[in-house]
Formats: sequence, C-alpha cells, structure tokens
Amino acid sequence: MKSGEFRALAVTGKTRWRDFPEVPTVDEAAIPGFEVISWSGMAGPAKMPKPIVDRLNAELRKAIAVPEVKKRLEAMGGDPRATTPDEMKALVQRQYDTWKKLAVEANLSIN
Repeated sequence: MKSGEFRALAVTGKTRWRDFPEVPTVDEAAIPGFEVISWSGMAGPAKMPKPIVDRLNAELRKAIAVPEVKKRLEAMGGDPRATTPDEMKALVQRQYDTWKKLAVEANLSIN
C-alpha cells in the first residue's frame, strides 16, 4: 500500500490503523458497528489462583512495555497492549456473542 500498488478501502477494527491513519474503518465508511479483529491472549485453568493470574498479568505487561518487544510486535502489524484479566474476559465474551449471533443468523452449525 505504501508503494501505491494497492489501495486500502477500510480497516476492520474500531479505530484507524496507526500506519495508515488516512484509511477509514469499516464502521466509519460503510457499516456502523462493524468490527472484526484478531487478538492474542493468555489463558489458564478456570480455577487458577488469583495471585498467579495477577503475577502472570504483571509479567506480560512488563514484557510488552520493553521497547524492543513492542517494536517487533508493531513491525508484524500488531498493536500490542496489555489488558487486565477482567478486560480480556469481557473481550472474549463480546467476541463469542458476536460470532454466535452471526452463526445463528447464517444457520451455521458445527457437527
């Protein structure tokens, strides 16, 4: 896209991409409420003790804050940010709800 060989029409997240701030989001350009994102997270056993969850979260935050780590993740097109366990749980729930609704509307099932 930077070479001009391709033209971006829109990005699928809720916010514009930092590398191409002139490219609108799908939400802005065509479909209000549209958001399709990719994300990564860390998961553990459902009953993992809170002190362990908190320690893992703190260490992940430290790692993402290291300039070299952040730079490498951004170079791969990522938008590295650390969330709290509750924020991650809410993200997973929103994603689940969105894709379940779409699957039901499209009459999709997994056998």
